[in-house]
Amino acid sequence: MDAEDIGDIDPLAPGPDIDERHDSDTDDVEDMHEEQGGDDTPADWSVMGDGSASDSQGIVRVWVEENRITKVRVSPRWHSRLQRRTLDDCFMQALMNANLHVASVEPPEVRTYDDADFSGLPPFSQRSFAAFQHAFDDVERRWDEALERREEKVPLPRPATTGKSKGVTVSLTDDGIANAVTFDTKWLDTAQAGDICTHVVRAAENAYARFIPAEDDRSEIDEVEAEHEVLLAAFKAMLNPKEQS
Repeated sequence: MDAEDIGDIDPLAPGPDIDERHDSDTDDVEDMHEEQGGDDTPADWSVMGDGSASDSQGIVRVWVEENRITKVRVSPRWHSRLQRRTLDDCFMQALMNANLHVASVEPPEVRTYDDADFSGLPPFSQRSFAAFQHAFDDVERRWDEALERREEKVPLPRPATTGKSKGVTVSLTDDGIANAVTFDTKWLDTAQAGDICTHVVRAAENAYARFIPAEDDRSEIDEVEAEHEVLLAAFKAMLNPKEQS
């Protein structure tokens, strides 16, 4: 510091906060909570701009990418800030927020038949319309039958997939999404915030490694759906022959 700068210092200004000595890996949880206004702004704390999500008290923060926990942060003062809640509750709330906002749903593939050649179709008439109606009825019948066969194949109930690391257990839904983190109370009594972060991620990785997706055979339904789409495209081409010329 230069001598000229010393005169600008306010002698009554407070010194540096003792909490600055905390590990930077855990500081950001509390910083995030303070920036969002604490417990008085429940609409703001749920999801941050970096894609992470927190509980309402800002005690924990989780990052979920492609439906997998990738990083966790826990307040170094989590124990004194819990009040009547448990750390399990904080993780459940944070995961619910993360899964609601981060989970991605891929849109179904849209098939088009713009390049299909329907030039051989007969012109529209009562006879051709009746033929298409019969074809549509047949497709719908087979569609209903395929749906019934699929519903009859009720999957057997499966125990929840879990992963463990030290005193941490992470549970997954039937879709392989983490929805709960539970702790061994004896282990938690002496665990530091950094240990909790490390073993939550490790437990989640162990759960993902054990997860086996449920079988869902849609091949018959997809085949009938594709046939229905082709039939509908052909019917539209017959109704609008000028568009095919």
